Parts: sequence; structure tokens; C-alpha cells
Amino acid sequence: MFDIGRRKFIGGILLGFLGSCTTNMEDYLASFSEQGPIARASWGAIPIEFENIEIPQFWADYQGVEFSTVPEQKRNTKLGELERELKLYPMDFLEKEVRKIYVLESLSVFGNPLAGTRIKDGRIYTAYPFAFHGELSSLLYLNPETNFPTTEWNAVNPQGFIYQGYNSTRPLPDGSTHFADNVLLENGFIGPYAKWTEEEDFNLYFEKLFTEPTRLISATFSFPRVAEKTQLTIDYYNSVSGRSLTLPDFANIRNK
Repeated sequence: MFDIGRRKFIGGILLGFLGSCTTNMEDYLASFSEQGPIARASWGAIPIEFENIEIPQFWADYQGVEFSTVPEQKRNTKLGELERELKLYPMDFLEKEVRKIYVLESLSVFGNPLAGTRIKDGRIYTAYPFAFHGELSSLLYLNPETNFPTTEWNAVNPQGFIYQGYNSTRPLPDGSTHFADNVLLENGFIGPYAKWTEEEDFNLYFEKLFTEPTRLISATFSFPRVAEKTQLTIDYYNSVSGRSLTLPDFANIRNK
């Protein structure tokens, strides 16, 4: 979700999901060995790195980004957790959109922990497997060829609403605030963080489709704006992935 290179960090300014698996997906995908520590793996044609972490120059320039690599004894577990998330997507779609995945133990900016980030060239850095979905959605959002429905999305927001932008005084995104505020939900926002930027707003919808589809479905029954943004997210994903999924399909995919 966070784009570390979007703007200079001041104080704590921060860096800023799917398709059904084919029936023979298990046979098609690379098999991950449980024999000994992993330095790297792959998902189809996408490299997954645990050790050779390429650091963008602007990370070093800001001197506020810190990360740690995954201990050897935890890498098989981390890989398995990531694998469960990757399996929610069609292989051809992922190979088109993602260049490389770096699996980290931790990632922070100025001491603030982050779940993940992405680079516009298709690299994703993730410290938690669920974070992959939000970072992938940012790659889609930033790709001009995917034609994100900005006009339709903003039309759902309350009249006169303007996204607040990043601000070092605002708290970090907290998952415990998602779906917790009925006023936000009535206005079409899953959590306070969604009001920062259109991209972050979309990220949360995309992520929840993959990670908490049942909870999102429930919210659509009570909050019309949530239902509208959810449908826009589904339509957008279908357009870029070549699928024709409906909202209940996401719950079925998650529960497989």
C-alpha cells in the first residue's frame, strides 16, 4: 500500500486482492522443499527472496527505513503462509503484475512498523502474508493501463469529500479499526486510514475481498456505499484479471 518513493518523509510520513485457482494448480506450481532453510523460492515465474533483498536507493537516502530478514528456522513457515495467499490468484495474472516478492521478518519507517510496501516496477516487500493483497492492489492502481475507475469511485464518496493525504501526525493504520465505525462505513470507508488517499481506500477493499470476504459481505447489506465500492473493486479486478467473479465467489475462494 505504501509507496516509499512517493514523497520525502517528514517526521513519520509513511511508506505507503483474485481469481479462482485452476483445477491443476497444485501440479502446476513450484513445489517448496521442507528440507533445510530456504534462501529463495519461486511461484511460477515469480522469484521469492529471503536473503538477497534489493534495497532501492531512496530507502538509503531517507535513512528511515529499517528491515530484518526472516530467521532460517522460520522461513518454511513464512513461505507456506505466503503460498496460501498467492493461491487465491490465477497464475497468469500474478506473473503479469508481480516481478519479485521479498519476504521480510519486519519492516519499519522511522520506527513505525509496516506490514509491507511495493515498488512501481513490480517488486513487493512483505512482512506479513496478508499484506501481499494490499501491495498488489497498489501496483494495479498505479498502472495506467488498468484504467482504475476514479470518477465512479469518487462519486460514491459523500458530496464534497476530499482525501486528506498523508500526514506524519496521523496514527498508523490499525486493523482493529476496520469495520468498527458505523459513521465511516455509512460514508463508504472501511477504516480511518481509507480517508488518506483514493489508493489506500481501494487497497482496503481489495485486501478485504481476499482476507475477510464474509465480513465485507455483511457490511454490504447494511451500508450502501460499502456495497457500491465493493462492486467497483470486483468489476475492476475482473477487468484486469480476465475473470467474472461475484462477491460470494470470494468467500468460496478464501474457504477452499
